[in-house]
Amino acid sequence: MEQQKWWGWGSYEKFTCTKNRSLFEPFLESKVGSTGDFPVPDLDTIEITKSDVDSKFFFDLCNIFEERVSTDKLTRLTHTYGKSFRDLLRVRENVIHISPDYVVFPDSEEEISSLLKLASEHKVSVIPFGGGTNIVGSVESVGDRPTCVVSLRRMNRLLEFDKASHTATVQCGALGPEVESQLGELGYTLGHYPDSFEFSTLGGWIATRSSGMQSDKYGNIEDMVLSLKMVTPAGEIKTVNVPRHSIGFSVKDLLLGSEGTLGIITQATINIRETPNTRKYYGFLFPNFHSGLRAMHSLKRGIPECSPTTMRLNDPFKTQLSVAFKEDKKPNFIKDNTESLAKYYMKKVKGFDFDEVSLMIIGFDEPHDSYSKKVKKIKKLWSKQNCFFLGDSVSETFWKTKYDFPYIRDYLLDRDIAGDVSETSTTWENIEKLYDNVIVSTEKEYKRMGLKGVVGCHCSHTYEAGASLYFTFGWRQRDEKREEDYNRVKSKVQQLFIDNKAVPSHHHSCGYEHNDWTEDALGTLGVETYASIKDTLDPDGIMNPEKILSKNKPARWKYKK
Repeated sequence: MEQQKWWGWGSYEKFTCTKNRSLFEPFLESKVGSTGDFPVPDLDTIEITKSDVDSKFFFDLCNIFEERVSTDKLTRLTHTYGKSFRDLLRVRENVIHISPDYVVFPDSEEEISSLLKLASEHKVSVIPFGGGTNIVGSVESVGDRPTCVVSLRRMNRLLEFDKASHTATVQCGALGPEVESQLGELGYTLGHYPDSFEFSTLGGWIATRSSGMQSDKYGNIEDMVLSLKMVTPAGEIKTVNVPRHSIGFSVKDLLLGSEGTLGIITQATINIRETPNTRKYYGFLFPNFHSGLRAMHSLKRGIPECSPTTMRLNDPFKTQLSVAFKEDKKPNFIKDNTESLAKYYMKKVKGFDFDEVSLMIIGFDEPHDSYSKKVKKIKKLWSKQNCFFLGDSVSETFWKTKYDFPYIRDYLLDRDIAGDVSETSTTWENIEKLYDNVIVSTEKEYKRMGLKGVVGCHCSHTYEAGASLYFTFGWRQRDEKREEDYNRVKSKVQQLFIDNKAVPSHHHSCGYEHNDWTEDALGTLGVETYASIKDTLDPDGIMNPEKILSKNKPARWKYKK
């Protein structure tokens, strides 16, 4: 089975570059200055820790999995890190702290159960691994124990389909395209499309409480899961397969977001919907990010029945980035002149400052008669925010390039430019203040550090009470200070979330990069409660150590002034 690139994001066959995107390179240099050179090292030069193939544990492991145990360099390297900027940076700098000793590929829950018993006996750490797209350190080996990574990629089948209930039971190693393909053959969809969709798994979505770009209609992953099965060191848990119950607390919700710290999620029964026969996207330009946020809020409050499937608002920087990343187009007299007239109207009549405008994209997965009526109501409501309707010209472009942006990070790294993200959520009352404070404080931090950097934001998940803000930041790297600079900026942004009444993460999970802020989010007693549950299900502490909670509290991340 194909794995992602060991040195970057996604498939070896696909690499998004600036070919036919003549605006991108000048835009990049205008924001971070001249670019450098930071090449991918040869695989032969990468050094990883030695795997103990002489141990009794390895001998017993081979008895369970036979040829489905791997200790070769490339497999272990591919399962060493996730895909955060820091992960890819360390690979390029040949800094591999700890690689897993073994990678196994189970076919069944019985094999996983046998593995966990064996690992508990030998005190070997176990890390579940889906697609390896996590960007907060959730799949990284930590500590002094030997580590066995469990890849669920062979457990990727649709097991049951219930047409009357609109549910399906799927093994949790299924990648996003595999989930949608198997459901699509039956005329159904899950509707969960995170940016990592092509390379992340159903189990990974559940273990990290994932959110997708169509969450305004379909909800987040916790809204889609009816029940699930988890194999833990203490035994197997299978939650009740009903839409709701009132028998004590919800075990299902306890296991959601557990990041492999309690056990391995092996299958889930999910709520599915009939595949929509129409998909349409529209664009709006707002004078600034604040007016766009107010428009989102007014829609959720005023006409919630018109909420689209997708609603994404880019701030000025992210809007400019989207424009710069567009492919060059062939000259078209009528279209080019129409666009020129539209820009003239926006500037002279509506008073737009094109350095401040923010792009909103909304999309619908429903019949034309339904969404066309909604769009009319939305246009009327949002006219109060002085927006400009762009029509459906964004529809084809958005769907065509929606999974391309993660590849840009590899392009940036080639040029020695840092680029990463942090996301959070807060209430509508607090959202504009949070945005302003994070942008201003991050820019001040760049100046204190002597970096030429940029920071931008988009909002793509909305609720009745609030929304998620997703920040993107980048700068020209400094030799010998790459990781130090990254740690400082990343932890500064995370601390700003806490200081401004937000949370460390809305949908990227915790891992170990965010666990310095777990107590801020859950409270002291909440942390102790979770720790006691882990002690019950994982008495020997073998499951994904140092994630979510850290007993050692290395404080390598928390921002210090």
